[in-house]
Amino acid sequence: KWLFGWEQKKFKKKKNVDLWKRFLNIYPKHKVSFIWVKGHAGNKENEVCDELAVDAANSRDLLVDEGYEQGKD
Repeated sequence: KWLFGWEQKKFKKKKNVDLWKRFLNIYPKHKVSFIWVKGHAGNKENEVCDELAVDAANSRDLLVDEGYEQGKD
């Protein structure tokens, strides 16, 4: 329900708004459930995702996120 609250508030002060809007357009076509996972607590999959994100952020070959850049006013 938190995501719909963000949507009602027009995603004020949220990051990756373009991605959340795309998600909201397609999620009804799929069976989606969210499970909160405490970060940096030894969860194998979470640790792998964190490592991948950090590696990508530190990469010199990142693509420009056009959606993010357009919303950076």
